[in-house]
Amino acid sequence: MKFAIWLATLLGVITMVTAAAVNSSAVNSNAGKNPLLYSGAFPRWSDIKPSHVQPAVQQLIAEELASVELLEQDLARMSANITFDRLFKPLTQLRLRLDAVFGQIDHLSSVVDTPERRKAVDAITPSRVAFELHLGQSKPIYNAVKQLKDTSVIWQKLNPTQQRIVTITLKDYENSGVGLPEDKKKRFNAISDQLSQLTTNFSSNVLDSTMAFKLLVTNKSELDGLEETTLAVAAEKAKDAGHPSATAESGPWLLTLDYNTYVAVLSFAKNRDLRKNFYIAYRSIASSGKSDNTGIINQILALRKELAVILGYKNYAEEKFTYKVGHLQRWSTTCSGLCCLTACIQPVVVCWLQL
Repeated sequence: MKFAIWLATLLGVITMVTAAAVNSSAVNSNAGKNPLLYSGAFPRWSDIKPSHVQPAVQQLIAEELASVELLEQDLARMSANITFDRLFKPLTQLRLRLDAVFGQIDHLSSVVDTPERRKAVDAITPSRVAFELHLGQSKPIYNAVKQLKDTSVIWQKLNPTQQRIVTITLKDYENSGVGLPEDKKKRFNAISDQLSQLTTNFSSNVLDSTMAFKLLVTNKSELDGLEETTLAVAAEKAKDAGHPSATAESGPWLLTLDYNTYVAVLSFAKNRDLRKNFYIAYRSIASSGKSDNTGIINQILALRKELAVILGYKNYAEEKFTYKVGHLQRWSTTCSGLCCLTACIQPVVVCWLQL
């Protein structure tokens, strides 16, 4: 459902910014105590602590539940007079605020992961999923979107972009289980909750596995080709790891698997063995030991298939590709063509590399 709402955002961005400016003083009076709820131009990254996560999400969801209820009541009053703007502007405003808060939480989890922050995120996951399901299974909103498409007089007045937003939003709601009978909806919601937790665990394992890789280098010749900025960062990491005399010029240097270091090594390092070790390590993230994601992947695949079958699809791929690119068969044909092309040029590339 997010994709369609993001498209709607493009149409109303000026209105959204104006509204945010008008209401910023009221919203930010609460945000003074919780920086996650601050609605200024830039997030207050340095002020956000793990202790802010749960209170912010509790307040946000309570307010957004009220907004959804008001929207549903407004749609009921409008009945046959529903318009694109009366439906999608408040829906877009609602989504913008949700994405702003959860976007900050998700970003900090990926770059400043701590046990406290992880615990806070785990605590809000059930309520976050429950709200998304509540919004995605709102019959009044779904019926209003459907009315826009089914009423020819309204539909013909919409421009192509608006028609696409309506069409995608309908598919979003259907794929959120809005039309399922209660027994299937209950199972759908249970699977959605499980998938959310598994996805969180998957990401945590990736972070743990990435952070576990550390390579201390004492011979600068092994780092030939790397830029000074990369060496400076590696020296700072070495200092933090217990080498207080580390410098960019004389080392030692601590290399990790963060994306910037990984790209720098593979792009500029002249040491073939170093590039090989980094490539293998990066491609093997969360594939063994305590952070092994194999079991989680198998569970996710099984649950996604069950979810797709509940929605009436043969499998998860059919659900996603029907939604995104039109038809799975068309995509399969394209992939087959690419495979044939690759098979034809592979011998040429191999010969070129062996020259």
